[in-house]
Amino acid sequence: MSGHQAEPDFKNPGYWNNRYIEGNLPWDSGEVDEHLAQYVTDTPAPGARALDVGCGTGTNTRWLQQLGFEAAGVDLSAKAIE
Repeated sequence: MSGHQAEPDFKNPGYWNNRYIEGNLPWDSGEVDEHLAQYVTDTPAPGARALDVGCGTGTNTRWLQQLGFEAAGVDLSAKAIE
């Protein structure tokens, strides 16, 4: 036994579903991404469309919708967007 753990399979939806089930989400602060907020503030685009790829729990997607964007989010993990 080498003591090495197998590398996570980031392309496997089950890996991400388990992270959401376990609540192991250090990236999910519940706050809008500061870089996105700055960009949208600096570059207004009323009625624009946005696709949030890897949206997780949808924080940024919902925020964009509240600003009038036609926004949709997709994520590999079904648990993330339930």
